[in-house]
Amino acid sequence: MDFSRHAGHRRGQSFDSAHAAWLQRHVDARTGERKDRLKRGHAHGEILFLRAVWWPLFGHFDDLHPEYEVKDWRGAACYLDFAWFAEGVRFNIDVKGFGPHVQQMDRSGYRREAMREMFLHSHGFRTLTVAYDSLKEEPDQVRDLIAQIARSGSDFSVGIKGDGAGEGMNRVDAALLRYARAHGGDIYPFKAAEAIGVHRRTAAIHLKRLAEKGLFESVAAGGKVCRYRLRPDLA
Repeated sequence: MDFSRHAGHRRGQSFDSAHAAWLQRHVDARTGERKDRLKRGHAHGEILFLRAVWWPLFGHFDDLHPEYEVKDWRGAACYLDFAWFAEGVRFNIDVKGFGPHVQQMDRSGYRREAMREMFLHSHGFRTLTVAYDSLKEEPDQVRDLIAQIARSGSDFSVGIKGDGAGEGMNRVDAALLRYARAHGGDIYPFKAAEAIGVHRRTAAIHLKRLAEKGLFESVAAGGKVCRYRLRPDLA
């Protein structure tokens, strides 16, 4: 994880102005219940996490999505406090207060919460639970732990056997290979980016590198690369 991209800090932008602009972008991009949920759900605990932990650590809100909608095991919409798409790894950041999540939870609520976490894990999300009290009393410790997760190379790389790519392929590359295999070999960077949870520029960079390694063939239209084709023996 790149800690040098403190764009907000470099421009002298304050937390409040950066947060307001980031939140407004997400509000403007949503409609209906998704917009209403963002306005209701992004509240004190979530803002405290950003102010005390995220902003001092990263200095920007790139790859972080507030009140992110996913479908649960019943097909109903549920919303994550934050979805963090970190170089191909999906994190569910869950800010929990003691009252609503412990004192006021009955057996059925506890069961639903456990099912929700297992379901998210089965769909590629790693859950990071952050206690609200820790944000108030020990934000430095929370920040240090998030930093360790972000810096851990082992968390963001995998080895793929039998694909001709060698050991140590990072998880974005591996996710792109899986996506290509599942979609007949021909993929568009913007569609692949959305599917694996990275920015389209990130997907394009990784696909170009994989093409240079010979795993993909670039396909051009009008003089520009528009899609990539997986090597036939890897499909």
